[in-house]
Amino acid sequence: MKQLKATLCTIGDELLIGQVINTNSAYLARLLEEEGIHVRRHISISDEPEDIISTLRSELQDCDIVITTGGLGPTKDDRTKQCLAEIFGCRGWKESSEQMKVIENILLRRGIPMLDINKAQALVPEAADVIVNTIGTAPIMAFHDKGKALYAMPGVPFEAEKAAADVIDDIRHHFDLHKQIFHRCIMTYGIAESSLSKKIEAWEDEITSQGVHLAYLPSHKDGVKLRLSIYDKEDPSLIDNAVRKLGQIIPQYIYNYNESTLAETLIDRLKEKGLRLAIAESCTGGYLSSLITAIPGVSEIYMGSVTSYANEVKRNVLGVSKEVTDKIGVVSAECVEQMAAGVAKALNADISIATSGYAGPTGTNVGQVWIGVALPGGRVESKEINVPKWNSRRLIIERSSAAALHFALSLLSK
Repeated sequence: MKQLKATLCTIGDELLIGQVINTNSAYLARLLEEEGIHVRRHISISDEPEDIISTLRSELQDCDIVITTGGLGPTKDDRTKQCLAEIFGCRGWKESSEQMKVIENILLRRGIPMLDINKAQALVPEAADVIVNTIGTAPIMAFHDKGKALYAMPGVPFEAEKAAADVIDDIRHHFDLHKQIFHRCIMTYGIAESSLSKKIEAWEDEITSQGVHLAYLPSHKDGVKLRLSIYDKEDPSLIDNAVRKLGQIIPQYIYNYNESTLAETLIDRLKEKGLRLAIAESCTGGYLSSLITAIPGVSEIYMGSVTSYANEVKRNVLGVSKEVTDKIGVVSAECVEQMAAGVAKALNADISIATSGYAGPTGTNVGQVWIGVALPGGRVESKEINVPKWNSRRLIIERSSAAALHFALSLLSK
């Protein structure tokens, strides 16, 4: 069975000059991949009619499905609808009464008078099937011609996301979908992408010869994600076998066999063990805590945090000794160990994480960070890391937080 191919096209000068970040394509791509549709290209083009027409005609020749977002508003710079009429040879227009009702209701709620440009939004080329946009004024248009389909969606992200389910339903109705795409992700930490590639080189050559595609997706927040993919095959066992072999080659670097982040993986382990977590931060300034609190359901095990930037807070709230703050120094094993023990006691936690270091951007010790972890039974461990000085202050904070999560996770796994 032929695998369907798709192109995602965002329209608008604001995308090309960086005023607006394209989130629509990423969202739609995930949905299409889940349906077994191979997304071949993401394209951003200007509002110029000649660019819209030439690009969409080319993509319709090469792909089965083209989805556009943007260029459907009420103003003169939104020209997508007129271009689609030309592409599909439409001379006439028709009004969508259902979309007109939505437009009337939206304007009424906002206290805005109905203008001709608002009414015009309910007009679509005669060849278009209308999918009603229930939360915006621009209808979604579907064009079906000679086994191909083009969907024109609004560019406003929350409108596009709301309409996506209806577009997927229409694709299911018009195409014989059969899932032939399988993905699997392995999360690694503690090894650079280049070193990892060298270490698994023979394994990569083997799986590539079998038709498995491998992608390296590095992140300073969560390490290197390895994504294994197969296309045009019905048997996902190739991926299962590849993952099993990889686990034998680099077990020390793998922390999860799905797409869970370091924070999600740590929280899952803590829930499994019934342990409560607390955090004490200095150089990371609350960022580490924000990674934890972003996870739904974390309130089951998360007690809270103390951002102890000032030495007085380290001493008075966390119980760090004056000898440490005044003589040994706050960027030290002694300091983070006392911070971790202190916050665990103060917040009645079973395990805690503490950070202290130099985030920069100036100073001779920029990038030096100590991490402390207090564990059940009174054991406290610490570790020094050194983030390269050329990293920005933000990256030093993010990399230090990731290292802290992984250090705690590795101690829990012992």
